[in-house]
Amino acid sequence: MITFLFDLDGVIYRDREPVPGAADTIAAFRAAGHQILFATNNATKLRAEFIERLRDVGVPATIEELATSASATAEYLRTLESPPATALVVGSDALALELTDAGIRVIDLQAVPVEQPDCVVASLDRQFTYEKLARAQLAVLGGAMLVATNRDPQFPGAHGRLWPGAGSIVAAVETASRKTAVAIGKPGPLLYKTLLEATGANQKRTIVVGDNLETDIAAAAAMNLPSVLVLTGISQREDIPASAAKPTLVVDTLTDLLTYDLERLLSSKT
Repeated sequence: MITFLFDLDGVIYRDREPVPGAADTIAAFRAAGHQILFATNNATKLRAEFIERLRDVGVPATIEELATSASATAEYLRTLESPPATALVVGSDALALELTDAGIRVIDLQAVPVEQPDCVVASLDRQFTYEKLARAQLAVLGGAMLVATNRDPQFPGAHGRLWPGAGSIVAAVETASRKTAVAIGKPGPLLYKTLLEATGANQKRTIVVGDNLETDIAAAAAMNLPSVLVLTGISQREDIPASAAKPTLVVDTLTDLLTYDLERLLSSKT
């Protein structure tokens, strides 16, 4: 059995449109007895919402098979030797719910008197304010651990527009507190590592499939995992020479993997 670790946007779907061939390829891998997992840096939605989107494009999945940078952050904190009891969240409601489900109490940003949390979790926050920044700074300077769901500087929106990503907010908190956050999401290894451990996957038989050299492929390299760059999303062949992280294999579409020697891929080095 091989474990395939797929990114979502650009690999399985683009916005709400299915990537041609993705559903059939994943169905074929499942039928062959392989394990299918999914990992995304997006921390603004609940895993159940991603499961629904996957189902809409013909890819059934379970909550246990999918990790977001929010759920991985919660799992990472839960499994620390001294897990935090409380957290201040600069981020989405989905992130707060993931932490709550992990047994971490999310404190009220507006509470008076001010409560000192055990950790601050920074992420994409569309209601980010100077007051939130000051509150996060105060908590970190008071001794709270600083954790970031991910450092994505930007994310694409409709009509080709780029929007500020979680990394822009993380950078603000780091600058204000003069502390460096522990980052969970790609390109670091913790998102993949947390998901593989939680599902009991064999890391030595895991292949990463993604569309982004800077996140998906770089995270695979950080864990010494073979990787496949699929050219249906962000990165293209011409981007590879300038990339520090090199994919093990490049394919035009996911269906190309159905005729490839997967054992050879597992044994390959980038």
